[in-house]
Amino acid sequence: MSLSVRGEIGEDDMENQMLQEGFVSGSIGMSDFSDEILLNILCHVSTSDLLNNVSRTCRKLHTLCYDKTLLSTVTLSEDYTASDATVRQVLKHLSNHVQSLSLNGCYWLSGSTIDKLIGCRSVVRLDLSGCRLTSLRLSRLLSSLSFLKSLAFDVAPGFDSAQLSGEARDSLSRLCELRQTLLTPSYGVVPCCSHLLKLYLQLDIPDVTRDGAGAVV
Repeated sequence: MSLSVRGEIGEDDMENQMLQEGFVSGSIGMSDFSDEILLNILCHVSTSDLLNNVSRTCRKLHTLCYDKTLLSTVTLSEDYTASDATVRQVLKHLSNHVQSLSLNGCYWLSGSTIDKLIGCRSVVRLDLSGCRLTSLRLSRLLSSLSFLKSLAFDVAPGFDSAQLSGEARDSLSRLCELRQTLLTPSYGVVPCCSHLLKLYLQLDIPDVTRDGAGAVV
């Protein structure tokens, strides 16, 4: 009898302890997880959702969404549902944080949205392959991105390096890495890049055959 009573008391004590420590099912919320666990979860959330949605849920998540481990390197290439307005809002939030930014393949973004990259003055690596980028737009960007060390973009028909400003040429002269997809016969900005350590050139120039069909070389 005495053993049975002590056993029942022990079970009651354990249940009370679980209640006090919040271990009963349904009593643990997101805010109860450690910052490390939450950051591991948030790193799988798209940057646009992170900054435009998750950051607005509570103060703790707002702080974590702006952690440098999440915003120093950002890829928007896979966010096909992001509108121009959404991307402009994201770029506004990223301006003081991002160091490596990829918009590779974001062909749907307007030129006015690309212009918002001017605010990301701390960016060191920038991939604009597939984006709408004229020589004048590139000149404005480069004039503002004085820390840029790596650049990737497409050289489209009509590109004219003579339209690059002096500030843009200074930025190009500091590049260590350049990736160019040539959509037209051109050197692009290579002549302006005097300190390159790595140069990648991809030729994607249509060539008209005797039959008049377009071929890619």
